[in-house]
Amino acid sequence: MAQITRLQAHMHIRDVLTEFINMAQGVKDSGITVNANGKRILDGLETAKKALVKLEENYFAQLSDAGIQTFLDKCKILARQFELEQSKKIQFLNVQKRTGLRRKKNYLVISCFSGGGNENVGTTFIDAANTGNSDIRNSKGFDPQNDTVTVVNIDSIHELKKILDKGNIDQLDIFSHGGERHLVIGSGNGPSKRELLYEKDLKMFNKNAFNKEATINLFGCKTASEKSLNIFQKILRKKTIAEAFAIYFRGTTVTGFTGGGIAVPSPSAEIDTAFIHQKGDPVWYKSWGGIRSYKYD
Repeated sequence: MAQITRLQAHMHIRDVLTEFINMAQGVKDSGITVNANGKRILDGLETAKKALVKLEENYFAQLSDAGIQTFLDKCKILARQFELEQSKKIQFLNVQKRTGLRRKKNYLVISCFSGGGNENVGTTFIDAANTGNSDIRNSKGFDPQNDTVTVVNIDSIHELKKILDKGNIDQLDIFSHGGERHLVIGSGNGPSKRELLYEKDLKMFNKNAFNKEATINLFGCKTASEKSLNIFQKILRKKTIAEAFAIYFRGTTVTGFTGGGIAVPSPSAEIDTAFIHQKGDPVWYKSWGGIRSYKYD
């Protein structure tokens, strides 16, 4: 086996150390250490570095010419370890690129009290919630491997509070009866038992229930109808229920109807008051007055 000079050996050691430093810095710059697997990789690299430094500082000066090749072989083994760790890092970052750079999203779709008497919409709110679930799952931005959609039918404000207390929500859709200053959340026990959610009731909810840039969609009649506020309500600076949501849950974008909410058989269908929804069929909601959005940072 051809012998090499101490100078060549020393240069090779330096090259290996430089290679390590670049790799280790790349790991740190990538932020990989926030992940348990990334921490393991970085620990492996740090261990290899210490081994190299120890070999160079403590043993190199004492090596005989015959021992230089053995030392270089050890360096090659360590260099190979570096390559393997670098490969692991690249593979990990590729996974991060696919899944980690885009945070998991949580969608919540809620249907509320269907109403009584001539206001009873039967299963329309429930069917609209199920349709919304399907639309979200089929949307371009939905990641079926990471994102979640939860569909819930509630009959009380207490149930809504329990759901919002869990937090971590990116989008909330609520299908309900409503008015310019309230949502009809429950109850199915009759008109005297109905629970109307007003601005003052929002204080019972978790203010931090929603993630950054979350959206709230209120599919209830006139939930964003500023024109429907009477003169006294305007003097007292009362807000629509949609705007009240936006003020309380700051940073979210809240959208509501400026007119009545009408069921339609497809997203592109024109509003037809003669349309009769059949139980279990897909159904969407539109407003004859349009929509309005609010956001307060």
